[in-house]
Amino acid sequence: MCVGCISRQYCKRLISPIFRDDELRRPFFQADLKAFLLVYTFKHRLCFSQWHEHLCGLYRDYRGWISDQAGDEVFLDMEVFEHPNIREWFRDYIRPVPLGVRPRLRRESKERVRTLATIMRAYHPEEAMMWGVRAANDN
Repeated sequence: MCVGCISRQYCKRLISPIFRDDELRRPFFQADLKAFLLVYTFKHRLCFSQWHEHLCGLYRDYRGWISDQAGDEVFLDMEVFEHPNIREWFRDYIRPVPLGVRPRLRRESKERVRTLATIMRAYHPEEAMMWGVRAANDN
């Protein structure tokens, strides 16, 4: 990090955009995100009761900043995870999706998914680029 970044305690050049509604509505976005989270859970040996604290730690320790569509800095609302049964939500959300099934995004969990996906994209931008994207043809 440069001297300016050290004094600000974050890098001004490290930007991660927040997920937009149209990205969340991609046909295979939910399935791809869930598959990524399932692998991530096993790779980092997380249990579902640890996900909330792990996610808050990732957001707290992110060296960059989150931007909206206009390029302005936004702060993610982590209160969407402040529910007594959040462990069960993580358990139910991070499940494999059967082949050919297109999971829907419930209105009640939309902001939770947006926040979760945005934090994951901040740390894994290459993988996140392909969430919900499929090739136009097989050739």
